[in-house]
Amino acid sequence: MQRPHFLQRSVVISTYDNEYDQGRAHSIAIVMGDRIDLHSVCTMPQSHDDCPPEIPANVCTLWLGSRPFEPHERIPARHGNAFKFVIHRTLSMNVMQTHGTNLQARIDAIDSRVQASHQQRLLETMPLWLQSLHRVFQDLAETERPEEGPVAYVATWYVHASYAPRCEPGRIVRLRDDPTNWQRTLVETWGDRRDSSRPAELFWISPAPPTSLTDHVLGHILTVQALPIHSVAVLLTAGVRDHEGLAIHRVAVCIPQESSAEDIVAAFPIPGPLLRFPRRVGRGQTYFDPNVPSPFASGEGLVIDNLDPTPAPEMIQEQKESV
Repeated sequence: MQRPHFLQRSVVISTYDNEYDQGRAHSIAIVMGDRIDLHSVCTMPQSHDDCPPEIPANVCTLWLGSRPFEPHERIPARHGNAFKFVIHRTLSMNVMQTHGTNLQARIDAIDSRVQASHQQRLLETMPLWLQSLHRVFQDLAETERPEEGPVAYVATWYVHASYAPRCEPGRIVRLRDDPTNWQRTLVETWGDRRDSSRPAELFWISPAPPTSLTDHVLGHILTVQALPIHSVAVLLTAGVRDHEGLAIHRVAVCIPQESSAEDIVAAFPIPGPLLRFPRRVGRGQTYFDPNVPSPFASGEGLVIDNLDPTPAPEMIQEQKESV
């Protein structure tokens, strides 16, 4: 362990799974936040798919020594703590299926309508970032395993104005069709950096940043803490051309609420050799003055276009072939 952050703890988690390796312990040393609970331990090894509520029949428990955690208990952690994470899988039993009746079909239809109405009321009270993510999830989520339903991947970023004012790279999170659990999953993804004593704000990045062929996410979520009143948190995307073509680079940063295009370039920052080429900073189809500050808001996706006149490799090849 080298120079740990004051909100981070290096701990050991031993996982016992009664259907894997005859229930023997498999241990891993991991960096987590300064407070530990069952949900955060499930998040780091991505064990939510093995525990309730995803698998109600299974029983997942967390232990410190001989003491079990309460279901929602969270305790302060110390460096070197050894936790025991137990997954007890209940064997599925074949049950007799009865033939449905017309009455049962009507009851099921009523239940479906009531559930849909309840879900709609929940959506209307959701924060804006969650409404945006839910809309995209409904349109683009895909089913990988029939038993778990649709899933999707989002890129997440974290900034803390005091000790983590920039974030690079982000982290990919896999979400199931359970919007009520998304916020906790996204926040716990940064449990090793997050200040558990402060609230966190989440933002859906808009406009959506440019993508590459290797991007397979629905969008980007920015988690922010301790942001001063005259600062904002944004996601910067820049295209840098090299010998392999156009490479996309991203970084989440805290910047002054009023910033010029050159202020944003300096916050990225653009590699020194490229600074001699023209560039522009935009939000969607709007481009900003290089030296005159413009207002920005948290959650915005800003793009730095490097107007490097050097032809792309494929263009050079085409020019050679035409000669």
